[in-house]
Amino acid sequence: MLTTRLIESELSIAYVLAIAAHSGFATEVKRIDMDSVDITVEAKGQLTSQSILHAPKIDIQLKASYRCDLSDPDEIPYDLKIKNYNELRGNYLVPRILVVLSLPTSQNDWLTHSINELIMKNCAYWLSLKGFPDENNDTKKRVKIPRNNVFSQTAIKEILERVSERKLI
Repeated sequence: MLTTRLIESELSIAYVLAIAAHSGFATEVKRIDMDSVDITVEAKGQLTSQSILHAPKIDIQLKASYRCDLSDPDEIPYDLKIKNYNELRGNYLVPRILVVLSLPTSQNDWLTHSINELIMKNCAYWLSLKGFPDENNDTKKRVKIPRNNVFSQTAIKEILERVSERKLI
């Protein structure tokens, strides 16, 4: 049996794969996470008439938790390991984002299915840490993810369009 932490991880992968596939984008799950990249999402060709880059990609560090503090209507605090924080804020050829899947408190509510539907609760949120400041802490850094940064079909399309136009995300 998988541990709770591994189940959270697998569900976060499934969430991103489903959103990307339904949006028409390809994905690659990294077999080994050595550089804070769990999955890559990529588009084919030119996304907009303003696209400078063809076939844009985004690398994603996935996290999931049933302990997300959703009490603030504007942002979600998340304690990120300093290793991940530092690796996500750097300059890379392929931009990186953090995606955090917020799960219900009860594991029984994380996923339900029937012959008519598959329901995963709650949703994931994303944050670009590019350009964030150095951190002297050696264990964790609290980041605040805007509540309006829902990782959705619209969001992944807009992120990849911005990447193709060489705009900040």
